[in-house]
Amino acid sequence: MIYLVELTGYDPATAGDVVLRYCGGESAYTTRPTDDPANAEYEGRVSDPGNLERHLFGRNRTYGESDIGVGVIKLANPDGDLDGLLDMTFDGRPVQIWALEDGAPFGSRELLFSGLIDDAEFGYAEVTVSIRDRLDALRETLQQETFTGETVSGGRADAEGGEDLKDKPKPEAYGRVLNVPAVEVDRFDLIYQIAANGLASIDVVRDRGVALTKGSDYATLAALKAATVTAGTYASCVALGLIKLGARADGQITVDASEGATAADRSAARVARRMLERAGFVAGTDFEAADFEALHALNPAEVQYWVGTSDVDALDAIAAVLGSVGGYLLPDRTGKFHVGRLELPTGEPGAVIDEVLILDGGSGIDRIGTDDEGSGKAARTITVKYGLNHYPVRRDELVTDTGTASDTTDAYRAFATEEWRQVKIENAAVAAISPDAPELTFETMFVNEADAHAEANRLAPIYSVRRDVFSVPVTRREIETIDLAGVVELQMSRFGLNEGRLFRVLGETANYEDGQTTLVLWG
Repeated sequence: MIYLVELTGYDPATAGDVVLRYCGGESAYTTRPTDDPANAEYEGRVSDPGNLERHLFGRNRTYGESDIGVGVIKLANPDGDLDGLLDMTFDGRPVQIWALEDGAPFGSRELLFSGLIDDAEFGYAEVTVSIRDRLDALRETLQQETFTGETVSGGRADAEGGEDLKDKPKPEAYGRVLNVPAVEVDRFDLIYQIAANGLASIDVVRDRGVALTKGSDYATLAALKAATVTAGTYASCVALGLIKLGARADGQITVDASEGATAADRSAARVARRMLERAGFVAGTDFEAADFEALHALNPAEVQYWVGTSDVDALDAIAAVLGSVGGYLLPDRTGKFHVGRLELPTGEPGAVIDEVLILDGGSGIDRIGTDDEGSGKAARTITVKYGLNHYPVRRDELVTDTGTASDTTDAYRAFATEEWRQVKIENAAVAAISPDAPELTFETMFVNEADAHAEANRLAPIYSVRRDVFSVPVTRREIETIDLAGVVELQMSRFGLNEGRLFRVLGETANYEDGQTTLVLWG
């Protein structure tokens, strides 16, 4: 087996990116004139073709934030010939690892991994290249625009805030957001921004909880600025996520608004896709659009996500939205993103792993606890939080109820003082057997109670019984078609697995040098 490594780095000498090619062993490998690339030389420098650790969520977890896969590649450099690479920049640039059977044509090589370089460290005799999967590319700020802070006087054509907002990100909204604090971007013309990415509608605008009367909508900022708005009323520019007040606000302006043309466009899957696209990723090339539609079909419930003037990673935002439905975002080994939902393992397994396949004659297997709350024990309660209020206040911060139509409503006052609403399912049978059984809480971006209750009912059978996690070392060739979230059958004479049992793949650690992969199986 020949391992081929391709590293991309920025070369200041040419002021551009170059591809560096290396292979295992001391001899170089050169492609043929008919190959693509033709006559390319892979220098014999790879002492370790790499290892990579990947997980659906965090290590040994079944929910939570997506986890970036990490690993290393080692290049031999006892002669110092690679010292010249010190001046190059590698971070954030592509890396590929290929495997090629001895004597096989170059075109038959197998892509083991496609991701990004994190860093390159130069020791005396070895260069260590840290690598990450493409989730790392989402460790960029979700918001795509920043305030210039130039709106420091009246009569200007912009709405960019004052010096307090200079260089801060503009707010963005996804789905149907509740009670978000609008950002004052032009104090002279009384203009506020809710979402720089644009909205489908502005549903309610409140000043200290009192709903203002909806006025006209305008297509441009200039038209909005020119509009005459009376006290107690607001005008809008929905396309730019802006509103204009008719009189100076008495307190914090909060807004309910919708992004996405219809309720169906506000599902977790479709919101996450728009976030991914806003970050610059393209359907077909970077992710599978069909995966998002399949996840939407599983749960089309409305969600919300709003981010203000603080930086938020795109990955954190996407993980929060997808986590509402038990979903994950994951690049496959070739670097293409997929989404799905963690389900109990069912159906035909992609592989049957028995004591013959498990390394060390089966003794290499370990049963481990999950890193979830309760370590995989049966839960006695499932709580799902929903209806996030982005600007909770004390009751005395709202306009006092005097019985007039303009005052805050009872329903709004009850909503405004709490950050979350929640539903809870209790399992009396588990509680009777195990009084100290864990109580699991899931924060979701669901807007509606019915959707939170439906998700709690879906989670209950997953977490109301004990779940096992096994660490299973196997030869990569035996499971090369199995990726994270796949289903395998584990069969052996220990741990009650005599008849075989289905498991879901939660994680893997692949070592390309010795061809071993350790799977983390859950079920």
